[in-house]
Parts: sequence; structure tokens; C-alpha cells
Amino acid sequence: MERQVVLFTLGGTVACRYDPQRSAAVPSLGGGDILRALEMPEGALLLREVCSKQSSDLTLRDIAGLAREVNAALEREEAAGAVVLTGTDTLEEVSYLLSLWTASDKPVVVTGSMKSFGEPYADAAGNLRGALTAARSDESKGVLVHFNEQLYCGSDVVKHNSARIDAFTSYRGPVGRVCGDRVRCWRRVDRESVYPVRELTGRVAVVRACLDWELCCPREGLDGLVIEALGAGNLPARSLAPIRSLAERGVPVLIASRCPDGETLELYDYPGSARDLRAMGCVLCGRLSGVKARLKLLVLLSCGIRTVEELRRHFETRTI
Repeated sequence: MERQVVLFTLGGTVACRYDPQRSAAVPSLGGGDILRALEMPEGALLLREVCSKQSSDLTLRDIAGLAREVNAALEREEAAGAVVLTGTDTLEEVSYLLSLWTASDKPVVVTGSMKSFGEPYADAAGNLRGALTAARSDESKGVLVHFNEQLYCGSDVVKHNSARIDAFTSYRGPVGRVCGDRVRCWRRVDRESVYPVRELTGRVAVVRACLDWELCCPREGLDGLVIEALGAGNLPARSLAPIRSLAERGVPVLIASRCPDGETLELYDYPGSARDLRAMGCVLCGRLSGVKARLKLLVLLSCGIRTVEELRRHFETRTI
């Protein structure tokens, strides 16, 4: 039996055509249109059109539904792997959620494009062909992101540029690359813990600290708060009273770093330092960005995990 790749399409720039009259990319393509535009034989794929949205409009419910479909597809013996075609604005969050929700070792390759059809400098064909090649390869394992011939671990990839075709990177570098019809991986994907796929219905806010900062977001009705703190996890001393109040009420408060690289560390001992925040009941997120920490907290809350001790086991002992 020939092994098949299941292609899940969600929309995004890859589903847009450039309109020279409007000088803008316009959503206009479905999954089948994309395959025909790229001259790809549909028989080699099993196409699943999940939705047609710009990634700025995707919801947590959309990605939970996608994860269920991906897991079901990978259970089929004839499925070699899956490719998820989505917009790039929230692609790092889509790939991170899939890494928390996908138990199979079969490859799940997330990709898209930075340029729409009709633009003179296009990347859609290369990204999708490379993703399909990676999804068929025995070299590939777990959730990956493919862009610009590079393969990244789906849990630590970030979008570091708003418009270039080399927009995606990782602090750990790529795990491999796709060159023509060949895939070479030089290290394995670091696996996150996998959790049951459940609807994520809690309210978790993400705020970023800055010079002369105080916590101004609404605090009533929150199920959790993630603060992108200064440096290695430090905050102004004058901002601590509402944070302490949330922690005392049992609302999880997570501390990430606003720095693009590095992690939260207990380097100092003064009011507002990471050590002080942890002592008052906050949870340090290590290398996780604020947006990914929010997603993991929502997943954990959906599993009934919410005490400080439990959350620290899931956030402070991770090695990725």
C-alpha cells in the first residue's frame, strides 16, 4: 500500500493572490486551488480543508479541532505523515500547540508562505514541496516547521521577521534541511510532554513589562496571567502588590522573559527580582516566550493542573 501524506489547509498568505491594482495580497484560494497553482498531483495527497482564515483570525477551538484531525489521520497505517498549511502570523503558536497535542512520532510538518501568488519573489512552492518531502521521509520525526529549506523543531521555532522569506528561526538552530528530494536531519526533535486534546476555554492574559511599568490589565475574571518580564525575569518593585494579590487568590502568575533569547533565572535577590517573584508564588517559564507560556498554561488548566507546585513541575523542569 502506498503511503500517503495528509495535507491540512487553514488559509493564510499561501491562499492569497497579489492584486496589482490594490497593491495587496487578497485571500482567494482554497486547498485544491493551491495544489493546482503549484502543479502538484492531488492523487499523491489526501487533502483536508480545515478552514480558510488568515492566521490572525484563527481561534484556539480551530487548532484543537485541527489537532484531533491530525491525530486521527496519523493513526492510519497508510499515513506517512501530515503537512499543515497555515498563515505565518500565528504559525509558531499553531506548531507549539500541535507539539503539546500530538503523540505520534510520524512527522507533522507545518509550513506556509511569506509571499502570495503573483508576487515576483515567491516562496510558496518551495515551502510546500519541501514540507511534503519531509513528511514522507523516515528522517523526520515529530512536529516540525519547514521554511526556506530549513526544518525547525515545532516547539521552539519563532517568527523573527515580519516579511522576509527567512522569517523563521530558533535559538537552537534548525534540526535539519530539505534539499531537493532529500531530507537530512542532524538532531532529533526535542519532545514536549503530550496532553489530551481538550477545548481551551480559560482566560489567560499576556502583558509585557517595560520602563516605569505597572500592571494595568483587568484582573477580575482571569484564570491566569503571563508577564513578559525584564531581563531574566525581573519587575519594578512598585508593580508587585497586584501580582501578589493574584497569587494569593490562587490565580496562576507566570513569569517569562521579554528578551528574544535567554531564560528566566534567579540571578538577583531584591524586591521584584525573579527570586522574589517565585517566593511570592509566581512560576518561572524558563525559555518559553509569553505567547507559548499562555498556550501551555491553558492546556494545563484544561487538564485540571493549576496549583503552583503542579505548574512548576511542568514549566520549571522543561529542558527545551
